[in-house]
Amino acid sequence: MLESTGSRSRKRGATLKYALAAGLSLLASSALAANHQGVVSSFHVYGAYHPTRGPCITMAPAAPIYHLCIYKDNNLYNELVSMLLAAHSRGATCDITWLNTDSGGNIVVHIATCY
Repeated sequence: MLESTGSRSRKRGATLKYALAAGLSLLASSALAANHQGVVSSFHVYGAYHPTRGPCITMAPAAPIYHLCIYKDNNLYNELVSMLLAAHSRGATCDITWLNTDSGGNIVVHIATCY
């Protein structure tokens, strides 16, 4: 069956609208990402109180929210913990990126780079 030119044009227009909406959604979520650079000044674990949360760090200069925490559901949990503990021991500078905070208002670490 032949499709009319008007029908194809409407389908392309609808597809373009969905693609544009998806793109804007991605831009909006990436715009919420925040970053902080500093030295890891403390490294602590509260496992008994927060079974799904791993260690939290503080930084100097201080991050906008005092505690930056690593959650166990992060795919790179072990790597983040090892890297931030080593950074604390060495006094290394780290860049921390997050997208959200937890129910207690702590920063949830998503990405870290230490050097």
